[in-house]
Amino acid sequence: MAVRALKAIVALCLVALGAEAGAQSVTWTDIVGATNSSGTLTKAGSSDAWDASAIGRHALTGIGYMECTVQETATERSCGFARTVWTRTPSDLTYGFVLGADGHLYIYEKGILKQEVGGYATADILRVTLTSTGATFSRNGTEVATSSIVPTYPVYALASLKTPGATVTGVTVSGTQVERVVWTRTVKTNSVGSSVWYSRTAITNAWDAGATRPGVSARPDTSSSLRVRR
Repeated sequence: MAVRALKAIVALCLVALGAEAGAQSVTWTDIVGATNSSGTLTKAGSSDAWDASAIGRHALTGIGYMECTVQETATERSCGFARTVWTRTPSDLTYGFVLGADGHLYIYEKGILKQEVGGYATADILRVTLTSTGATFSRNGTEVATSSIVPTYPVYALASLKTPGATVTGVTVSGTQVERVVWTRTVKTNSVGSSVWYSRTAITNAWDAGATRPGVSARPDTSSSLRVRR
């Protein structure tokens, strides 16, 4: 079936390489504009813009939570759960926190600012918990906001950094997780994380574009692959 360009063909591909439960430190992939040192992301550029980000290596497939630890209070950055990634900014957050450079804490829901919930301090622990009926947001164990939007799975960790030198650190996810496919070989396609779409400017109605991630399929001698038709 022909699929039109400019939109992702695959929103999120997962590979069951042994699901994991319990709190796990997030392994960051698809890192753009930032450095990663032992799980701490630091914005590397000098622009005051949402142009640095990273995506978690594993996807949460059911009820669970994400935590992050505050390291500084004068930079702007965000951390939370995302369903899909297009802009790699807070507008991609399904449920998440934006830590303002003004020292205020903001809640985002489905990419939109939901509310401000006061200030935050160094060493604060921020948690987003997904439940069967929505989500809760807490700071140091105290609930500060709720969401009535029922989660759609899978979701995965997304960190975005705006201020030069901003950090996101101490991120863990608890719950059943599976490995997310990261495309390593692409032909005539663009990819961000698990999303892949047709990138050719000339219109061709042919199976001439695709992406693979070797070594993750059921048989060890085959590969997961995707072909995109425009």
